Amino acid sequence: MQALESVFSGVSPTTYGILGILAGFLGTLVGAGGGFIIIPALLSLWPESSPAEITATSLLVVFFNGASATWVHSRQQRIDWRIGWLFVLAAVPGSFLGATLVKEVPTAAFTGTFGVLLVVMACGILAKNRMPPVVPDATSPPRAGPALLLSGLVSLLASALGIGGGIFYVPVLVYWFHTSVHHATATSQFVMMLMSSVAIGVHWSQGVFQKLPVPPVAILVVTAMIGAQLGARVGPQLRGVTIVRGLSLVMVTLGIRLVLRAFFP
Repeated sequence: MQALESVFSGVSPTTYGILGILAGFLGTLVGAGGGFIIIPALLSLWPESSPAEITATSLLVVFFNGASATWVHSRQQRIDWRIGWLFVLAAVPGSFLGATLVKEVPTAAFTGTFGVLLVVMACGILAKNRMPPVVPDATSPPRAGPALLLSGLVSLLASALGIGGGIFYVPVLVYWFHTSVHHATATSQFVMMLMSSVAIGVHWSQGVFQKLPVPPVAILVVTAMIGAQLGARVGPQLRGVTIVRGLSLVMVTLGIRLVLRAFFP
């Protein structure tokens, strides 16, 4: 039993399992990768780990979460492949740069920045939930340049902080590209899957993954994929008003807690 506790850093495997399912399920419901749940949890569970190790773990979960959800969404024909690939091409450079820069970020700055971002993301989720139905306007095609530039900047920040960036991608897809909310959520999952794979490659080449505890990470990945399957299948059937508001409240609470922790350790 002591050996098992040592492997899991004194944290029950059940805790990692619940965390993974929540990240996969709730992340998929709102079109995100689940990093907004994984990051604050790991900052508490792994206080001695570096920002690079925590973001690498979260991005691994984001990748498999996105892959699991993308499989379901593709069968439901909800992914806009043309726009998705455009976003991926714009996101690759930013993702590479963000994964490279995270090693230079002090832990306190990382914690405080992510806390502020959680609050911003919560506002983004509420805005997404209030979006009216969008009817594609073929007579007024959007200008792709500014949106793709934004995609690159979002991927840089998302990769550095270990999140998927879906909370930012979805509003852009809906308002700029006139995509329906359900299609925007599915396309966002596809973009995050490939974007995170670039950052994972950078962390792997830097030897970050060799420092991670394999059993906890494996449980997070597997259970996040299960949660993503549930979220992708249940999400289209739910109005989600109560879920989204509750999730936003949790994110705001966690964000404020992380900001206070950064300034008052």
